[in-house]
Amino acid sequence: MGPMKGVILSGYVRGDALSIVRQVRDIPAGRTITKAWFTVKTLATDADPGVLQKVITTSSVPGVGHVIDAAADGFGELLFILTGTETATVTAGKRYHYDIQLKLDNGDLATIELGTIQFTQDVTAATT
Repeated sequence: MGPMKGVILSGYVRGDALSIVRQVRDIPAGRTITKAWFTVKTLATDADPGVLQKVITTSSVPGVGHVIDAAADGFGELLFILTGTETATVTAGKRYHYDIQLKLDNGDLATIELGTIQFTQDVTAATT
């Protein structure tokens, strides 16, 4: 369950909706995922929620996401949904720090992914 470090996410377009799905493995026996965060910050040391933060639980919430599989068998799956309105707030071309952290049913926290994310400039401004 150690983190994937130095991950670079790019190719996303500012203003587009996107879904970020992550498989989680090596959850300790008898533990389940109860909550997870996808956090984007200008500086890694900025206070939460940073530029953008999605908090998911096992309950599906439209426009937010959910813990698809809580990992009772050691393998789980997470879905974070970023809306177009949310991604429109980032600066195109700027590199932001992000991580994915999860919480287990015993309260333990684990960062499973850590890196940078960058959005490209959208061209079409029309929405209707």
